[in-house]
Amino acid sequence: MTMTVGGITAANERESQVVFFECIKVMHTDLPAPLYFIASRDNLTINGVEHIGFPFQIKRPGDTLDSVPQVTIVFQNINLEIMEAIRSLEGPIDIDYYIVTNEEPDDIQLGPFSMKIRQITGNFQIITGTAYFLDILNQTFPGESFTPNTTPGLF
Repeated sequence: MTMTVGGITAANERESQVVFFECIKVMHTDLPAPLYFIASRDNLTINGVEHIGFPFQIKRPGDTLDSVPQVTIVFQNINLEIMEAIRSLEGPIDIDYYIVTNEEPDDIQLGPFSMKIRQITGNFQIITGTAYFLDILNQTFPGESFTPNTTPGLF
């Protein structure tokens, strides 16, 4: 997804009234519907879906060539009910991460980046999740082997 002209202009201006918001869509088979969060105090409707304002922070990955990048997501001001609900989920949690602006909330400026949260730790105030991208470094390429059984025309 490419940034809009308004997003590029706002990012390059010295001073701007445009605010960039980080958003997360949380999906799991045990959830009745996806959960939508925005890193803001206020809720914001994006493409007809209300995103709940919730304090979270994304720690983006560094550039490493030998491992799949991982993202750390920190949710703050968590109560015990939310922590117990998250602990009850079994298996990885799917998330989509994207960025929008306050002036063009229906246009995604960056993303969506799909990841899976596999590790969750936390206490009564903070939940930290480690999200991983698809592990393409350990997949075989090409996906098929060229053998007489699969490609008889080569032999």
